[in-house]
Amino acid sequence: MTERTTNRIRQAAAITAALAIATFCYWSWPREPNVGGCATVDEHAELIATACDAPTAVYRLARHTRTTHGCPSGDYLAVPRRGGRHHSGSLGCYTLSVHAGDCLNGHGTTIRRVPCTTAADLRVDAVLTDEHDKHTCPDPPRSVTYSDPTTTICLSKP
Repeated sequence: MTERTTNRIRQAAAITAALAIATFCYWSWPREPNVGGCATVDEHAELIATACDAPTAVYRLARHTRTTHGCPSGDYLAVPRRGGRHHSGSLGCYTLSVHAGDCLNGHGTTIRRVPCTTAADLRVDAVLTDEHDKHTCPDPPRSVTYSDPTTTICLSKP
């Protein structure tokens, strides 16, 4: 074999190896949490798994569902699942993971927990488990409700 042929074989092998590694990472990288696990918002406004006791954990994955079925009734954040062929055509249904007294800024996948100052958009007044009715809250239009798990989160302007 000539040196030129050897170099081409090495280049092809390097490219093949790089593509195999990239494909493996794309199909198996665990960026989303398991059901019941929590997520935070990264710098690209994407949800990634984090510990539920982390101060940046703002969402909890309630369930996975087929895109055609959609999330259960309620104010879920429906996020198309990524990370592999087994997730194609499915959604992650996220609830807010907050506590009474928390303050939030943003909307959708840009919600972040912030200090309760004039810069906050919303304040969490109460988290009512086993309750699925926004009208139990002082400010129903701002509040959110979920059917699974049955929860109502009372939100208001700070």
